[in-house]
Amino acid sequence: MLRTMIAIMLLAGSTAAAQTQGAAATPPPESAAKPKPGLSLAQIERLLSIGSPDEMVADLIKERGVAADIDREILGQLQGKGAGNRTIQALKQYLPKAAVVITGPAGAEVLINWNAAGNLDQTGAFTKTGLEPAHYTLEVRQDRYLPWKMETDLAGGKTSSFTAKLTPAFGQLTLKSLVAGARVTVDNHTVNVVAGTPLELSVGTHRVTILARLYSPYEETVSIAGGETSEIDPHLTPDQAQLNIIRARAVQSSSTPRFQRQVNARAIRTNTTPNTYQSGNQAAILSALDAATIYLEFFPKDPAVLGSYATALYTMNRMDQFAAAATRALAAGGTLSFAVRHPHGDAGKIAQSSSATAAHPATLTIQSDRIGYSSSFAFKCPVRTVSRPPSAYQLVDADRDVLGLRFADPAKPKKLVKLDLTDPMGRIPALSQLVRLVIEGKVQ
Repeated sequence: MLRTMIAIMLLAGSTAAAQTQGAAATPPPESAAKPKPGLSLAQIERLLSIGSPDEMVADLIKERGVAADIDREILGQLQGKGAGNRTIQALKQYLPKAAVVITGPAGAEVLINWNAAGNLDQTGAFTKTGLEPAHYTLEVRQDRYLPWKMETDLAGGKTSSFTAKLTPAFGQLTLKSLVAGARVTVDNHTVNVVAGTPLELSVGTHRVTILARLYSPYEETVSIAGGETSEIDPHLTPDQAQLNIIRARAVQSSSTPRFQRQVNARAIRTNTTPNTYQSGNQAAILSALDAATIYLEFFPKDPAVLGSYATALYTMNRMDQFAAAATRALAAGGTLSFAVRHPHGDAGKIAQSSSATAAHPATLTIQSDRIGYSSSFAFKCPVRTVSRPPSAYQLVDADRDVLGLRFADPAKPKKLVKLDLTDPMGRIPALSQLVRLVIEGKVQ
């Protein structure tokens, strides 16, 4: 109690001395009394020096105010001279306030020390004044963007400016190539994606899976960075086990000369063409064609499949596709075998005859470096088998329905052997053209 009274007296004396500056002063009437001036720094130090209670000093500061500039250095000095927590807290309100200016995306939300403080205006600016000088956590948030954060100390009497550069919370993934019909999943979710077109994904790590018929599953883990585009070039590995089954179907017996003869005989009996009549034989050929088409997408130079594909087209009378397929097969090293007939009389007159006595079955085999012939009735045919380089033959187009080959007799080199071949389905012109290309060395 005594200390309190002494403190009040000291303050009163100090105030009077400051007002009169050594001269006697006539107290003004009570009606003209003025508010008490704020405490000076010297008065606060005097109160502390006599051990004034912390609560009393704090109350005096709140009541009278402070007539001095207060900063953190002064607070430290007063604390060293005995100022308590209440006194320090009372003095802190006289510290110069801090201000902060944040620029960034218009409409973004601003948080100060994790509390909502407002939004950036239409110009992308946010200003906050009257902040206590202290350490702050500043944050700016916007949908589809990663939060921007800044830890900083705001100084009193100063305006601190920051630019919030928000990073998108998504990136993009581009698949350079994609197998037709492939199913793409990202993190087990199917997505619609087109090769070369960016796919939007959230920032982070994702598992990409690609499934396609006749290919082994493809998996890759990708990292997506905000605002950036990642790229992968998935190379799917063919599923060889499944492709082997496809290949076996492509080169099945449906393309052999024996099968061709069966198709020809059925077509003759039904007065149709192999390309129009319906039968199990036709279904088998179509199955082989389909299988070959699929397999050649993976292995376009397989000679056996190319040969099977070409001869199947020939069997089905698809001559518009046959020439290109046949030359492609021969260039790849394939072998083409065709069911033909060998007449022993006037080939031109019996070319269209279906009589076995008029012309017997035979097989014409063509490779890029060899042409061969074999008779199915060797004991009746003077030309049983022959296989020679293409240059050993002469092609004679005596009739459009007859493929005429001439070559030297092995027993009598100066004598030419005549070998005429016919086909009941009218496919000889296409076959003659193919033989001509081989003889002229134009199939490599």
